Amino acid sequence: MFLPIAIGQILASAETLSLQGVFDDDGYLRGVSAQQYPPGSLRHRLGRVLDHRRTPKVLAGVTLAAATGLALARGHRKAQITAAAVIGVCNRLSEIRTPYGRDGADQMTAVITQYRTLTALMADPRVSDDLFLRAVNFQAGLSYAVSGISKAFGSSWVQGDALPEVLRTEAYGRGPAAEILRRHPRLCRALTIGTVAWEASFPLVYLLPRAQASHALSAVKLFHVGVAATMELPRFVWGFVGSHGAVGHVLDTRGQRRTFEKTVLGIAGGVTLASALIAREKRAIAEQRRLGPKGVSRLRSGSGDIEYAVDHPSGGPDHSRPVVVLECGLGQSLDSWEWVAERLSLDHTVVRYHRSGYGFTTSRASSGDLLDAVLDEVGAKGEIVVVTHSIGSLSAASYVRDPRFADRTRRLVIVDGTDPELLAADRSDRRRFGTFVQAQVHTLFAP
Repeated sequence: MFLPIAIGQILASAETLSLQGVFDDDGYLRGVSAQQYPPGSLRHRLGRVLDHRRTPKVLAGVTLAAATGLALARGHRKAQITAAAVIGVCNRLSEIRTPYGRDGADQMTAVITQYRTLTALMADPRVSDDLFLRAVNFQAGLSYAVSGISKAFGSSWVQGDALPEVLRTEAYGRGPAAEILRRHPRLCRALTIGTVAWEASFPLVYLLPRAQASHALSAVKLFHVGVAATMELPRFVWGFVGSHGAVGHVLDTRGQRRTFEKTVLGIAGGVTLASALIAREKRAIAEQRRLGPKGVSRLRSGSGDIEYAVDHPSGGPDHSRPVVVLECGLGQSLDSWEWVAERLSLDHTVVRYHRSGYGFTTSRASSGDLLDAVLDEVGAKGEIVVVTHSIGSLSAASYVRDPRFADRTRRLVIVDGTDPELLAADRSDRRRFGTFVQAQVHTLFAP
């Protein structure tokens, strides 16, 4: 498991030692760690040392020595742990100095070296090694599966366009392998879609017989080699290939007690259950508060509840002035207009409401029907001024010509309104729609 890591770190160190000028103060790999601390502070002085143009070469030299020792220390547990700790510290300092330029293989290498260091603190070597291997295996399986699932929500991957687009870039499309793939677009698209499929289904390797699982891991190794050759990233393969040793350990110990896996699943299940209970309690508290001091009301209608808020001038409603209706933007609550409503309510009655699917509104009626019911409830019979934000402009457009509102609407104010033609184009374009869905899924589940 550590031999590929050692090879990758030797190559990375040699590459760093051969670079010239990129670590200078005007180079693209210049140090930036000191910038976030006040001048004169201890952290700033340490950051200045770390940001020095010679520091990367020093760290690379130490890493090269440690990686060489790691490659020669096969079977010597303490030497492996020491070398892994040194490599982990040097790589972490490099990330702090310049927090970009790392790829997935670098991150997996960091996982392996840091996990090896942490689990070495356990007294029993067998328990320590088993926990280390199972933890790395968990991260390896998770990295493949999450990568595939996230690609499945990106339309450029599902449509097979991602790899051809990558190969058209100057950074990754100059090699001979890239040129071959560009001449065979169908193969390129097949590889793109196939990448999504095998990454998302990687956890199935744990269900295969040992021989077939070994073949599957060999195929994954060839994939990494192909990526390294195509994009000319010689370091890309080593971190992931190193993690396959941990996957093999778990495959070899199937049927034995899986304390680590049970612990992880138990903690995840407990956290999920606790989060659900806390969220339910917070929702009940929020609902109680919204209907109380915040002045939000709920109208019971035949189609469901309508949540709304009405603000009157301090002297009471002024029927000589139009009622101001505030329409919320996409994903925003009526609280987003709070500061505007506070100012407008000095002279006008201000009405805010939640459309279908927002807040505690359960009614599925149209925006016009909801607003009509709310205006009737608050006794607003005269003229109205409709103020909209973002997609709220489309909501207003659906009812301002309605006979119930056409003669009453004195003004329509649009703040950064949504272009209906552009929205239609976004919905019809699979790539844009895929990007939108990917963003929404991330917003929903990442927290």
